[in-house]
Amino acid sequence: MSYVAHRELHAPTAVDHALQCNFFCSGETTLVLGMCTQLKVYRIKPNNKLEFAASFSVLAPIESMKAVWLPGASRHALFLSFMDAKLSLVEYDPTSHKLKTLSLHQFEDSVIRGGFSKTAHTPLVRVDPSQRYAAMCIYGSKLVLLPLTHDDADGGEAGTGQLHSVVVDASQLSTPVLRIVSMAWLDGISVPTLALLHQTAPSWPGRYTDTMGLVAISMGSNHPVIWSVDQLPSDIFEISPVPSPIGGLLALAPNCVLYLNQSSSLHGVSLNAFHERSSALKLRESLHTMALDRSAHCFLTPSQVVLSLKGGEVYLMRLSSDGRGLQSIDFDFLGQGVLCRTLCCVSASLVFFASAHGNSLLVEFSPIESSQGEGVDDPDESKRPRMSVGVLADGDELEEIYGTEANSVHSAPTSYKLAVCDSLSNIGPVTSFTITPEQQEKKDQRQLNLVLATGHGKNGALHVLHETLRPKVFMSTSELVGVTGMWTVFAAPGPTEARPHDFMILSKADTSLVLSTAAESLEELEHSGFVTTGPTVFAANVCANRFVVQVLQHSVVLLEGKHKLQEHQLGVDAAVLTCSVADPYILLLLSNGDLLLLQAQEQPAQLLAIQLPMAFHDDAVVACCLYHDKAAHLHLHRHGTDDAAAAAA
Repeated sequence: MSYVAHRELHAPTAVDHALQCNFFCSGETTLVLGMCTQLKVYRIKPNNKLEFAASFSVLAPIESMKAVWLPGASRHALFLSFMDAKLSLVEYDPTSHKLKTLSLHQFEDSVIRGGFSKTAHTPLVRVDPSQRYAAMCIYGSKLVLLPLTHDDADGGEAGTGQLHSVVVDASQLSTPVLRIVSMAWLDGISVPTLALLHQTAPSWPGRYTDTMGLVAISMGSNHPVIWSVDQLPSDIFEISPVPSPIGGLLALAPNCVLYLNQSSSLHGVSLNAFHERSSALKLRESLHTMALDRSAHCFLTPSQVVLSLKGGEVYLMRLSSDGRGLQSIDFDFLGQGVLCRTLCCVSASLVFFASAHGNSLLVEFSPIESSQGEGVDDPDESKRPRMSVGVLADGDELEEIYGTEANSVHSAPTSYKLAVCDSLSNIGPVTSFTITPEQQEKKDQRQLNLVLATGHGKNGALHVLHETLRPKVFMSTSELVGVTGMWTVFAAPGPTEARPHDFMILSKADTSLVLSTAAESLEELEHSGFVTTGPTVFAANVCANRFVVQVLQHSVVLLEGKHKLQEHQLGVDAAVLTCSVADPYILLLLSNGDLLLLQAQEQPAQLLAIQLPMAFHDDAVVACCLYHDKAAHLHLHRHGTDDAAAAAA
């Protein structure tokens, strides 16, 4: 006999990974979130709201996630890594609306493991900004390289099927790499170049010395080391590529930020007094005191980085460059946010704050003048060092010497105002819970609530979970018998979020009943333009809630509020079975299988019949639905032709 060990009561809500890509098609930007064993996709609506689009389940927690554009593809594919050393390449399949596996890789044999029975190293995945290579770090010192283009695949099937992979032992490079901490592909390099942050010697909090090193390997034959840096602070936890035109790498440590570039000397800034005790590097002190451990960051522009600290503080890090190299690193305090796991730049003005300790937020960054900046720690703004291009040369002279890219990094706004556009609820992590009964009117009914204490610090909250929907009854009426349909409509245009519907229409076998919700109780509307002498098939608002349409079996009534404007007779013997509305169109399905399409017009206020193509009358229709395809997900397929011929037509 078998027993269920556990059952999942709620899908994961803590966001571990977030990235922006063209998941469905090339013309639509989407936000893809990794939530333990769930992949969720959201569209960004024009009003900067998140719209849930799709959800997919995977068999294990996602450890790393990156988007890649394969040669000849029409959408992004996703690299997903899993413990201990598994890698999947998946893509959205528009025909089945599911994830399609393009390539599978597993590197868990005893030879590659090198004696490890279990590993604590997260399989990190990184993709070249030019979409030429992908790399995964496994077991701390092994690199899996995957060429993505035909020129680099060496006979593999990149872009067309299973990707060719090469395992490189980093300890056998000309500069041995024993423990990889982080890695990143350099941006703006003609030959794909992978930078590896590694420990040159063991270190721990009681022995903090400059034991971290950096090597950059080229994707040429034998993967030569073309650049190396030693004696970096041992607490550096991540390196991040700086986009062109600046280029180079940012190295983030709890107590300092370093900028590394092969063509210039090391530049950095000290963030607190602990840097002097943990490193011998002499750096300029920042005007803001902070610590970057457990922080998250993303590039808003090539010269501006958004930082979210472990306490929720949001900073803007500005990289000042004159076209030849980095000149300074400055910080501005922007405000307080949520405790973040990662940041994702969705657009030029939208950043998604992904959190596992609170609600995830979609935040809009509105540019403001430096004199209007708010939330700045330093009271004397004039003492803050600023870099100006005019100090070196005027704009024309600088462009003539260094090109137009010299001034491009200074065109970004100096500060931003933050505004939350949307949020995603999170009920984790759960710190405590209890089960409580809910008081019911009938004693024989017993309903239980699961009360959770979740979150951490200022993001702590109480959540109440219960089975099924429990509507809150705010008004009631006498028992209604024989009701076959019910609709609610607005009487006038306007915002719909904060106001209730004005009319409730009930349909019975031979009559209709119209109720008004204006009073505290439902009252029957006796004198109105609604037709109550027959059953109602459908009712809805059209023309942005200005009009109401009531669909009957042989006619359609157009009303403004409760006043009738027009009763459009269908002029057919068949009765209306069902109706579908997509403002301002009304699609009617008749009992004989025919379709009728009406359009509501505002000037003048009337219903117009629209002639449908003859193809709709070839066969009897059994179901219909109007849908406004704003994202162009639906494709036109002609009967008797394949997809390629239909696309060409």
